[in-house]
Amino acid sequence: MRLQTFLLIAAVVLAGCVGQPTISGTGNGVIISSFSPELPEVESSITGSANNVIFTALVKNTGSVEAKNVQIELLGLPRTTGEGLWKLTSTSAGTTTEPVQVGDGNLFAPDPERGLQEGETDSMDWTFQVPTADVTQDYQASARLYYDYQTISDNNLRLVGLNYFRSLPRGRQSSLERGVISSTATAGPLVVTITAPNVLVPSGDPNVPVSIEVQNVGGGGVFLPEGGGSKPTSASAKSDTVTIGFVATGTNAKTLTCDGKTTSTEKRLIQGKSVRLGCTLSVSNLETISDINLKFTIKYRYFVDAFTNVKVLKKVS
Repeated sequence: MRLQTFLLIAAVVLAGCVGQPTISGTGNGVIISSFSPELPEVESSITGSANNVIFTALVKNTGSVEAKNVQIELLGLPRTTGEGLWKLTSTSAGTTTEPVQVGDGNLFAPDPERGLQEGETDSMDWTFQVPTADVTQDYQASARLYYDYQTISDNNLRLVGLNYFRSLPRGRQSSLERGVISSTATAGPLVVTITAPNVLVPSGDPNVPVSIEVQNVGGGGVFLPEGGGSKPTSASAKSDTVTIGFVATGTNAKTLTCDGKTTSTEKRLIQGKSVRLGCTLSVSNLETISDINLKFTIKYRYFVDAFTNVKVLKKVS
């Protein structure tokens, strides 16, 4: 693998722009950090003498949770067993059925407390038989990476009883911290924003509106694989969709309801980019100040793409 990596770097340096990858997934989460053929230009196969080329993709977990069921496939090259097209002969996973599992299927996240400053990295090689070519031709290949991930948002919401607030001196009213006073979230391709516009609430058992917005910033796509499928094109897959789990805890917390559900709901991101979810927090016996924890757990399967080019030189007669 070290020799292949050295050859890859050397080829890119010598070739300039030729063969350098274009990466679509640059946000947190699992990324394709590089993707290229071992050489940017390869000789055509000829009858009775096949020529091979190896494509290598490096993947890395740059988020803050473990990635599971990590798979990858190579797309874009026209394939068949016939003359003039590409033929996949082997992969470093030992199978030619794609998508193929990367390593053991899991990639650990960085863990500074254990001395792991960077997330786990792994690689995949594809060996292709180069097609025969009567003329020099450029090809574009793409690597598509799939993985299961989750984004966890932990928020401290401070509610203040309206009568209690009115009883405070003006200086204390202006300095009293309220609303979402703290928020933490795991790093990944989705980001979460929590808002609660009305945090001065009547005494007793009020309902408090809470809004959650989920945004896709990872440069790829989300879906739910439903039924064991691993790709968004599977018949049972739910494209652009995530599962959002939620819970409210605290002395005065009763229930947190979103979309009429009390534990979780599925939401489709508009054009795969973002979605807003309205929730209702029910509290009891609120008289003065109450801190309530709101936890949202978003589960999904994600995919990102990387692209590279290779030139097949025409066969020499």
